[in-house]
Amino acid sequence: METNILNTLIDTLFSGIVSGIIVAFVTNYMNRRKTEAEIREMEAHTEKTHLEIEQLKAQVQDVRTRIRIIDRFKLDDNRSIVLKEEERTLHEVTGERSN
Repeated sequence: METNILNTLIDTLFSGIVSGIIVAFVTNYMNRRKTEAEIREMEAHTEKTHLEIEQLKAQVQDVRTRIRIIDRFKLDDNRSIVLKEEERTLHEVTGERSN
């Protein structure tokens, strides 16, 4: 009787392990294309984000240049102070120092 229970237990464990392995391989095979597509999508999104960052950096540089040009005109003392304040604030936001 004990041998029969032991055989049943071994058969159950063995069939569970084999079934688990088969399901893992089938799932891996079936999801491979989906996973690869998701990876390509994430890479494209990352590249898009990098391009957007570069565009924003160019825009910040353009604004910084315009502020410097306008500040050089120094139309009057008040406006000059405001422009210098804008440039200082811009440097605080970008973390860069003025030359």
